[in-house]
Amino acid sequence: MKMKASDALKDGEVPEELPEDVDPEEMALKLKFPWHCEKGIVKNIVPLNTEFNTFRGLNPVKIFVTGPPASGKSYYSYELARYYNIPHISIKQLSDCALTISLLDEEKIGEDEEKLAIKAKCDELRESMAADMETARGDPPEGVDEWPEIERATLPIRVPDDILWKLLHKELC
Repeated sequence: MKMKASDALKDGEVPEELPEDVDPEEMALKLKFPWHCEKGIVKNIVPLNTEFNTFRGLNPVKIFVTGPPASGKSYYSYELARYYNIPHISIKQLSDCALTISLLDEEKIGEDEEKLAIKAKCDELRESMAADMETARGDPPEGVDEWPEIERATLPIRVPDDILWKLLHKELC
């Protein structure tokens, strides 16, 4: 099969004889084919998606499922996501992401201010919990010189709602 580019997609040709007051480079720019997606669909998928959704009036919908324990929240959330082919995000996923970020070295995080703030808040919570634990356990029993060091990285902190909210909306994971 032979394929040939359409003449409609080619740049116009600058005539050999031009008036003196016409710049050939400027004329070539005017005759250049006006590409709207010169780098291709893959490089422009985000603006294309935005334009598509705006033109058709499609707005994102978020569904928040809440209820008492063992009422089927997880099951029905998963089923809704599967049926409508939409992402399913759980609090556990967001919490695990925050805890993973909190255990990263600052060098690995780099200059990402959101991640640095998450790490700082989680470290602060761990320090507070460790201090409370040290106060609560008091002096070591007889025959023991000192209590073992508390492993701060393994403390079961509760990730604050504001961090979960950031992770959900900023897509930091």
